[in-house]
Amino acid sequence: QQQQQQQQQQQDLLYSNKNNNNKQEIEIIEIGGGRGTNAKYILSKLQKEYPSLYERVSSYTIFDASETLHELQYKVLKDGDGYGDKVKLVVKDMLNVAEGG
Repeated sequence: QQQQQQQQQQQDLLYSNKNNNNKQEIEIIEIGGGRGTNAKYILSKLQKEYPSLYERVSSYTIFDASETLHELQYKVLKDGDGYGDKVKLVVKDMLNVAEGG
């Protein structure tokens, strides 16, 4: 039943977006992007199934402390699937962010 409620909420949200001329930009932020597969899934899903919502995504920013992971994310998202116009990769130590730095 909880799954049905979640699906209904998603459908209600998508319906309101389809029937609302709201052109407000969307910024997505991910902390600790791993290999970039989550971002790839989200952007791909939006692009294929909700293109009007995808068009409103102005940026998908991944904050990560690892430059090595950013290299993988770059290959997956910018080179591989062409999301380069939306994806920003930011090297940031998350401990500093948590402490206000």
